[in-house]
Amino acid sequence: RAEEIKAVDEVVRAVVSFAERRVGALLAFERGIDLQTYIDTGVPLDAQIRAETLDTIFSTRTVLHDGAVVVRRGRIAAAGCLFPLTEKPHLARRYGTRHRAAIGLSEQSDATVIVVSEESGQIHLAERGEMQPYRDEEWLTAYLSVVFAETQGLAPSDAPLAGAGGPR
Repeated sequence: RAEEIKAVDEVVRAVVSFAERRVGALLAFERGIDLQTYIDTGVPLDAQIRAETLDTIFSTRTVLHDGAVVVRRGRIAAAGCLFPLTEKPHLARRYGTRHRAAIGLSEQSDATVIVVSEESGQIHLAERGEMQPYRDEEWLTAYLSVVFAETQGLAPSDAPLAGAGGPR
C-alpha cells in the first residue's frame, strides 16, 4: 500500500511539473486488458515509478519522448510505446496526436491514459474513448489511487471512474 501511494504521488508530481513546463507526455495505466501489444512497441524498462525517471523519459533530448509510457502493476513497464489513434471524425482541433493516441488506446482497452499537451500545458485523462479535463492535484491523486488499488486487487474493477465524474 505504501508503494502504491508513493507511485501515485510520483506520477502526479511529474504530470503537474510537465504541465507547468509544457512538456508533452502520454502515460497509460494497464487495468484488466493486457497492453503487451503496446508494450512490445517500446523499450522495456520494468522500472520503479519516479518523477525523475518520467522526467528523463519525456525530455525532448531522449529518443523515447515522442512515445508513451505504459504502467503495469505499479511499475513502468516500457517507454517509447506507440498507441493507435482514434478515428473519431469530429474531435476538437485542439487535440493533437498525443490526445488522439490517448483516446485511441482508451477505445481499444480499459486503460486509463493521462496526456499532457506541450502546446497548452493542459492535462487530460482518457478513459472509455472519452477525454476528461484535469481538475486539480487532489482529484488526480484520488483518481489514480483507485486505478492503482484496482490493479493491485484492492478495489473492484468496476469502480466508477471518469464516466461517473471521477473516483468515489
